Amino acid sequence: EVYGLILSDQVWEGEVKVVGDIYSLTNNTVTILPGTQVKVAISGDKSNFDLLPWHQKGGVNTGQNYRGVRNGEPFWDASQKIQISLNNLIIPGTFSSPVKVSSDSEDPSPYDFNLIKIRTGYINEAVFSDYRRFEITGDAVISDSVFRNTGECALCLTLNRPQIYNNFFEENLRESIWI
Repeated sequence: EVYGLILSDQVWEGEVKVVGDIYSLTNNTVTILPGTQVKVAISGDKSNFDLLPWHQKGGVNTGQNYRGVRNGEPFWDASQKIQISLNNLIIPGTFSSPVKVSSDSEDPSPYDFNLIKIRTGYINEAVFSDYRRFEITGDAVISDSVFRNTGECALCLTLNRPQIYNNFFEENLRESIWI
């Protein structure tokens, strides 16, 4: 099981179960080896680092748009839903051994976990699914990967110069790429 603060470089391989928010400090790198399956728990966040008051709200929005959550969409419910924030993410997947990051649900939804956020990194041959949004805030290269079953934006690009090549976007409810 993985959750909490990441204080040094880590290498993930095999099957990795994320059971709470993850936050890595500056200059730390998480490398996920080819063939690894990262399963993110859909509830029971063991280490909630998201303290924004409007992210604590649970249930489904039945009214007007509220802080980015549209009518009919679930609220962030940050005390239960997981967020993964990494400084530097390296995924050297291959065509025959892609890295897979998804929820652990048997019936996955685009809101099973809230966020994947990286500052920098290199992602190749990975499959990401069942999340609300994936934020990239720095220089990153993402190639030959698949982003599916997402809620808000499959890739949200906010700063610097990320490079996005030869990726596939499938079954996303809102934006595939948001700049």
